[in-house]
Amino acid sequence: MTLKFVPFTVVIFCAVFSACSNPPLEKYFGIAVLNTNLLAGFGGEGLLRELQSPSVKLSGDDEVITMKRFEVIDTKVQFIRETIDKLNDLKVTDDPVTADMLRSSKDLYNFILPVYKNEYKELAKLYDDSVAPAQIEIRKINSRKILSGI
Repeated sequence: MTLKFVPFTVVIFCAVFSACSNPPLEKYFGIAVLNTNLLAGFGGEGLLRELQSPSVKLSGDDEVITMKRFEVIDTKVQFIRETIDKLNDLKVTDDPVTADMLRSSKDLYNFILPVYKNEYKELAKLYDDSVAPAQIEIRKINSRKILSGI
């Protein structure tokens, strides 16, 4: 009677073992593609509008507080760094689609990280410091020139 269960046990063991060797494609897709939704507005008017109209958050006293723009950009920089780390932790597979997806996503995040760390943080600081609108406009024009030249 126990001999009948041996093939069944072997099949179950093999299925579990092979499933543990590579993360599922959904995990690759979730990290490499879906996380890019947070970056909407990059290089365009969307992020500039976000800087003009600061976000709000709730304090511990259920009071609405205006967030510093620098804090918002810094949160995005942290997210980008964490995503790059997660992408680097994913094993490169033999599947060309998955390999291209990982490479493209790494290229994207490595491209935008310095822009967020430099240009967008500088713009956020200008807004937070209530610098004259003319100076902010000059900086926005310079940022656009930098982004269009890349």
